[in-house]
Amino acid sequence: MSLLPSIVSLNTFLATTFLPTLFLPLTPTLHALRVSLAYRGLRKRAAAASPLKDEGGWLADLVGYLVMCWGGSFLVSWLSQTTPIPLLTIWPFLTYTLVHLYVTLFLRYGPNPSPAWLDTALPLIDGATRSAAIRGGITFAATSQSKTSGSLLCHVLAGTLGACGGGQLAGTLGVFNPISSGPAGGWRLTTPPILTAKSLVEATDVLAALAGAVTYSLLSGSHTAWQEGMVLGGVKLDVTGVRGGKPWTADEAQAATTLVVGVCFAMRAVKIHHLGGRATTVVKRGGTENGGPATPGRKRGKKGGQEK
Repeated sequence: MSLLPSIVSLNTFLATTFLPTLFLPLTPTLHALRVSLAYRGLRKRAAAASPLKDEGGWLADLVGYLVMCWGGSFLVSWLSQTTPIPLLTIWPFLTYTLVHLYVTLFLRYGPNPSPAWLDTALPLIDGATRSAAIRGGITFAATSQSKTSGSLLCHVLAGTLGACGGGQLAGTLGVFNPISSGPAGGWRLTTPPILTAKSLVEATDVLAALAGAVTYSLLSGSHTAWQEGMVLGGVKLDVTGVRGGKPWTADEAQAATTLVVGVCFAMRAVKIHHLGGRATTVVKRGGTENGGPATPGRKRGKKGGQEK
C-alpha cells in the first residue's frame, strides 16, 4: 500500500506534463513512442520473413502505425457507441504523427535502442500508459448511454480492449506485412495474435490488460456488482478491507492497476531477455530488430561437430 501514493504521483505527473513541440501530455506521448518502436520492429521482422520487396510509402507506414496506436480506442468506442477520442480534436493526430516522425529519424541516423534495455527499464511506465487506457475504456463503458453501462462484462472488455486492442487489431489486419503489388503483398485479414499465442509470454499483452481491467473495475467499483459486494463461491468480496474500510478513489485504483500491469510486463521482460536465451534481438539480412518483442537466440554448442 505504501507504493500507491508514489504511483499516483507518477500517473498524475505523466498526465499533466507536456513536452515542447507536442500537444498532448506525457502519457499519450510515451504511448506513441513505445508503439512506434514496436511497430518498427514488427515491420522489420515481417519484411525479413517475406520474399516480397516493401513498396509501401510513408502514408502506408503512418496509417499502419496509427491503427496500432488507436485501434483499442476505436474498438472501445464501437462497444460503448461513442465517438473515438482521436477524432474529437486534431491534437492526437499531430502528437502521434510527430512522435513517429521523430522515432523514424532517430532510428535512421542515431543509435538503435536495445529492446532488452527498454523492456527491463520501463515496465512501470508501460503499466502507467496501459492503466490510463484501461481507466478510459472502463469509464467510457460505465458512462455510455448504451446498454454497456449496465454490463460488468462490457466494463472489463472495454478496459482490456483499451489497453491491448490496438496491437490485436493491427495484427489481425496484417499492417506489418510488406506493401507490394504482388498477390501476397499488403494488408490482409488473419487470425488475431492472441489466438495464435503459444505461451503465456506471447499472450502477456492481453493477459496483463485483462488483469488490469479487472483490478480497476473491482477497486473503483465501476459496476454495482462490485459496490454491493459480489459473492463468489460463498465468499463476499470486500475490497475496502485492505484500505481500513475506506473506499478506493479512481486515482488509487489506477495506481494499483499500473502496478499489476507493470509486474506482468516486468515478468515478461525477465523471461524473454534474461531467462529465455542469450540473444535478445534478431539479426536478419544484416539488420537488427528494434522495438518489438525480442526472440531468444539459438543456443550454440558443439556436439559431434554439429550445432545443437
